[in-house]
Amino acid sequence: MPTALQFRRGTTSQNNSFTGVVGELSVDTDLDALRIHDGSTAGGHTIAKGEAASGAATTVAATANNSANETTYVTFVDGATGSQGIETDTGLSYNPSSGTITATAFTGALTGNVTGNTSGTAATVTTAAQTAITSLGTLTALQVDNININGNTLSSTAGTDLLITPLAGQQIVLDGAIIIDAGVVTGATSITSTAFVGALTGNVTGNTSGSSGSTTGNAATATALATARTIGGVSFNGSANISLPGVNTIGNQATSGLAATATLATSVTVVANNTANETVYPAFVDGATGSQGIETDTGLSYNPSTGTLTSTIFSGTATEARYADLAEKYISDAEYNPGTVMVFGGDNEVTQSSDQQQRTVAGIVSTNPAHLMNAELDGENTASVGLVGRVPCKVTGFIKKGDLMVTSSIAGHAMGWRDESNPPAGSIIGKSLENKDSRGEGVIEVVVGIN
Repeated sequence: MPTALQFRRGTTSQNNSFTGVVGELSVDTDLDALRIHDGSTAGGHTIAKGEAASGAATTVAATANNSANETTYVTFVDGATGSQGIETDTGLSYNPSSGTITATAFTGALTGNVTGNTSGTAATVTTAAQTAITSLGTLTALQVDNININGNTLSSTAGTDLLITPLAGQQIVLDGAIIIDAGVVTGATSITSTAFVGALTGNVTGNTSGSSGSTTGNAATATALATARTIGGVSFNGSANISLPGVNTIGNQATSGLAATATLATSVTVVANNTANETVYPAFVDGATGSQGIETDTGLSYNPSTGTLTSTIFSGTATEARYADLAEKYISDAEYNPGTVMVFGGDNEVTQSSDQQQRTVAGIVSTNPAHLMNAELDGENTASVGLVGRVPCKVTGFIKKGDLMVTSSIAGHAMGWRDESNPPAGSIIGKSLENKDSRGEGVIEVVVGIN
């Protein structure tokens, strides 16, 4: 028998911890592999695995390289199975430090960052796509949701209206001059269309039809009325002068007695009505001068007994007011008597005060406001809260004229501020106009809105 040549043998774990000397060989019994050692690297280097007779290794031992900043080359073989020669291509490289694979082209799905040009059709771009796209080339057409942009055409593919909605307070501006704001178009020198629906302001060139609520301005040319009118029994269409029976050439007609209906009066006889408790309606006319029809409006009425003129809106400057405060109507959680101190809160907009120095002071329920804002506010319970001016106020404790007034622990009552420091912000109701020399509750006048 020939003498057997044996090398050091051990498991993979034993080999991995073995350094050996330069050129020493060892056998990995777990991997059935041969290792060569250099005297310094633990585990040495695997040089072969598998059956020596075939001349081909079925497995190789890989060493981790996760951080080296170097260009390596990915290996590949010509066939999917069988003995193949291991090959590389300088066009296919990998850098372990950056984790970057470089090739001239990629086919298939890519996940991660792509550096360089891409071609083909992208089904979906994800992961912060909009912020990651820093520049665009020229798009011949673009489809965004149901909006299609093609050349100079913007259209909708949804079969519904194309909506352009600016942010609140902003306008749509066309051609730098035409402004569309809340349905109103301004800045256009002319608008041409086969039909218009809605009110028109400005000059109109062409024919108009349909029902018109009102038309103002002068017609450039009018030859005749569309429908003739009868005046004094004579038809008149505006195309020529007419002669009325009984009227002379200078337009006078001799009559005597009283007419049941006066067609044109230059003066009328009026009768004083200073005390009747009734609703009457002031008369007015459309023009400042000339022949006008007398009209009334049910929204403008007058009562001679009270001297009250009633209208929905008054425009002008008031020089005097009968009462002393400016108030505003709020929805409250209950009905409150005049003089009650109110704060913002409760189940609705305002409620009566309930603690000392509340920072949510609203005002005092007014007795007879000189002017009431938001007067048409409707609710189960409302309160007319005096905001500015002199108002009777429910109070408690000793008070000196000029004291700052704040809320007290008694519901709906104010008290004088006795501290030298300033009261909490938002807690001041106003200033006292009267002294109160008792500890109990009472009512004094307070100037609201003065700090």
